[in-house]
This record gives sequence, structure tokens and C-alpha cells, in this order.
Amino acid sequence: TYLVHKNVGGGQETFCCLRKTFGKNCPICEARAKLAANPEANDDKELKAKLKALKPSERQLFNIIDRSDLDAGIKIWDFSQWNFGKNLVEKVEAGEGKHDLFADLEEGLTIKLHVLQEKGAGYTFFDCKVDEFQERKKPYPESMMEKAFCLDDIPKEVSYETLKKAFLMEEEDEDEDDSELEEETSKKKKKSKKKDDDDEDEDEDKDEE
Repeated sequence: TYLVHKNVGGGQETFCCLRKTFGKNCPICEARAKLAANPEANDDKELKAKLKALKPSERQLFNIIDRSDLDAGIKIWDFSQWNFGKNLVEKVEAGEGKHDLFADLEEGLTIKLHVLQEKGAGYTFFDCKVDEFQERKKPYPESMMEKAFCLDDIPKEVSYETLKKAFLMEEEDEDEDDSELEEETSKKKKKSKKKDDDDEDEDEDKDEE
């Protein structure tokens, strides 16, 4: 399980939450905390919408074997906890112990599920539900673990500065670039004016000669 901030900056990118995923300072969580401290946060619709947008989303990674694509071997499945993991936990708990070892190599089960395409809040998303747990025809060998991916290594950590830069849409850097460009342009104009003045002086000297 890991958490992400979605639709960050002008590029609408997704970044791992530095605080929730890696236990470090996160500029987006800090900005959200400042907004939440506003006394009107619970009553102002615009503020509530911003708080919701800045809240990190919970996602989950799984090592899976797709029964419809066995030749592909082990795949990594990245999915929303709310749209799948929550339902998976509910189904496991409803089994009263029968499904607790569903992911075990020897005693595990195959999950039959279905995916629905849903629409809401102006965008399309996928909702995945567990239909049933099926017994496997044979257990997986222990060697399968050697082919599995280390899921802890997959969430990518960026620096605080990189995330802050993306979140603020590089406004400070753009200002600096604009300032440097104006300064360079000004220098070129001064240099060009000085050259014109020097050329005029040379022409006057020639006239006098």
C-alpha cells in the first residue's frame, strides 16, 4: 500500500506522497494543513474542494498471475485501494478464515473478479469487485517467489524540492528566468546603443578629417 498526490501542477502529474509513503516532509501535505487550519475550512465549499484535491489517494500494488495470459508470467497490478482493495478485504473477512491464505503459494486461491467502468465527478474510473475465490488445480512452486517483484522498491521517491517545484508550477523559476531574460535583453540593448554611439563618433571624426 502506498499513497499518491494526483493532478499535481500544470502537467497534472502523479507523485508519491512523501509523508504518507516515506515518512518525510511533504510540501503538498504542508499546504493542505495550512488550508485545513482556516476556521472556514468546513463551511467554505471552495476550500473543502481544495482540501479534497490535495488529500493523498491510497493505492495498492500486487504481484499477480493473469489466468487469461499465463505466458506473460508475473505482472505488477497497480490499483486504487478504494476501488478494489477495500472490497477484497471485505470478501476475505466474510469468508471467516477460509480465504485468509488466498495469496499463499501452496494453499492459495484464484480470485475471480469483474471490472466495471464508472463515471463520476466529471471523469471515468474503473471499479473492480471480487466475485469468488476458486481452488487452484495445483499449487505454485516456491521458485515462483524468486520471480516476484519486490513491491516495496516500486513507489518512486522524489526530493522535497522537486515535488514543491511541480506543485507550485515552477512559478519562482519562471520569474527568475524572465528576470534573467530581461536583464540579458537590457544588456544587449545597452551594448547595441553603445556601438551605435561609437559608430556616430567615428563618422563625426571622419567628417572633421
